[in-house]
Amino acid sequence: MTWMDVLRGLAILAVVLFHAGTLLRYAQLEVPEELREFNRAVAPFRIPMLVLLSGMLLPRSVAKGARPYTAGKARAILWPFLLWSSVMGAMKWVEYGHPSLKWLLPNIFLAGGTYLWYLLFLVVFYVVALPLRRVPLLPVALAFLVLAEVAVDDSKWGERFAFLFALFLIGWWVAARPAVVERGLSSNRWPFVALGVGVLSYTLGDMSGYGPRAIAGTLSGVYLLAWGASRLSKAPVLRPLRFVGRNSVVFYCVHFPLVVVLMSVAGWLEVGSSVLLMGVAFVASVAAGAVLSLLRPRSPFVAGLFVAPAWVERAVARVAPRRWTVRRS
Repeated sequence: MTWMDVLRGLAILAVVLFHAGTLLRYAQLEVPEELREFNRAVAPFRIPMLVLLSGMLLPRSVAKGARPYTAGKARAILWPFLLWSSVMGAMKWVEYGHPSLKWLLPNIFLAGGTYLWYLLFLVVFYVVALPLRRVPLLPVALAFLVLAEVAVDDSKWGERFAFLFALFLIGWWVAARPAVVERGLSSNRWPFVALGVGVLSYTLGDMSGYGPRAIAGTLSGVYLLAWGASRLSKAPVLRPLRFVGRNSVVFYCVHFPLVVVLMSVAGWLEVGSSVLLMGVAFVASVAAGAVLSLLRPRSPFVAGLFVAPAWVERAVARVAPRRWTVRRS
């Protein structure tokens, strides 16, 4: 579905812009208030939208069989998490004055203590989803929304994990009903309903976090974007977004360390314009992601930065279960 590439591209660019602002601290600069407000407004269309779209890909992944499913997720998600976490671990080791590996390794790899927590969450989601293939998904999603509500506010493995896993399950449930997706995207009435729900949610609720009170606004907003993208997804003007969406893991992995380096250099040079630095960081991140995405099919080395070599996939396939019964929804 081409419109999914468009939505992934939008989400990734929103993530890059978000970090171009929050990482201004490395240059001893404050985030402009206008950007703070913008980031709060588009929060549902960063990681929450990416997770929802990932859930929508689950039926197709499960249908491939147990071994391709397990090996594919290890190769395309777990591998870049481990590789780029190693990069961030080295950077943190320098930044924090050479802390002990007993502190560094658990915080970087097990707790998801860097921007790569999203990839770690996806790995866990894809594993936890397997026992749920024979379970009604919406009641489980509702249970995780309740768990998010009672969890400690802003807790990564509490509120955030539960809320995002609920979105993952909702995306899975929707994708298992292609007729519902087709009717929703072709409707000329439901967008007005979704717009009303979205406006009400933004007016009454907090849309900046990962709590369940943001669920209605998140779902309605993603639906509106999907509805519009499904009509315009093949337009030439959206080709760059489709490109970013198809190579989302490249842009996601490479942008953060690059922005950290740029901001650190800017702080050393005492650059005083936060807007200028944000613009440079955003453009440089997108440019670096584009170059690496273009090189990936041509260079095994570049490809190996984002997808594990074939021998890793074969090794995982040897220990993965041979088959399962595909859940019929």
